[in-house]
Amino acid sequence: MKHFSKITIFLLGLNFSCNSIAHKSHSEGFRILKTEKLKDYNLITFTNVSDTILAVAKKDISENCILKQIANYGAEKNYEKIGALNDKGDSIIFVYKMTEITNRKLYTGSGASGQLDKTYIDTYNSSPIVLKKCE
Repeated sequence: MKHFSKITIFLLGLNFSCNSIAHKSHSEGFRILKTEKLKDYNLITFTNVSDTILAVAKKDISENCILKQIANYGAEKNYEKIGALNDKGDSIIFVYKMTEITNRKLYTGSGASGQLDKTYIDTYNSSPIVLKKCE
């Protein structure tokens, strides 16, 4: 019976430590994949093992500030989301793929589809987040 208890305690400890590692890897390890420059904004795509996120930042936000916010992304989920953007007269609508039905991609977003005067940007799996200036 003593032997069984030691194995059980070992397995519980192993499970706890694996859960802690999994939680840390979700909240850490984001890196910038690419940056797209618009007129007044930058679109920053960042990723880790399980997520790809698009962020919108004004051009005057420093790279260090952006990196700091990206590093904290997994721990803080209170980022503002944005569905559309007016970039010095250019209307941009963010859309993302919800699912695929009968080999057709179903997208959703904040604007009506088919508006030829607007630019549509695919944002992976959700609306992009807004990065603010650091204090």
